[in-house]
Amino acid sequence: MDPSGMYIHVVDFEGPTRVVGDYMGSTTTWANVARRVKGRLRPLTGEELVVAAQTTQEITHRFYCSPKKVSNVVRGCRMIYNSRTFFVEFVREPDEMGVYKMIELSEKILVDTNA
Repeated sequence: MDPSGMYIHVVDFEGPTRVVGDYMGSTTTWANVARRVKGRLRPLTGEELVVAAQTTQEITHRFYCSPKKVSNVVRGCRMIYNSRTFFVEFVREPDEMGVYKMIELSEKILVDTNA
């Protein structure tokens, strides 16, 4: 079964990069890792949340997509969908046949401290 027909969301993935400053030490910025990736984003449901809570990470959503465009996406990257930010906790290939990848995410609310 080809799941690409269910890919209705378009997201961007960014990876952290460290910029070293002259006086202030270093800061983390984000660089594009994968742009305009089509996939399916869905929140975890009741039983899935209970299972996810047993791990050390807080998983809130899953993103299913083709493995071709997300080969550089690893834990520590972030995913941007509309104005929402999700952080990549795990990247899995559950079918082991290269048909799709499942990326487990935690949604974080980012507060702008400059406002």
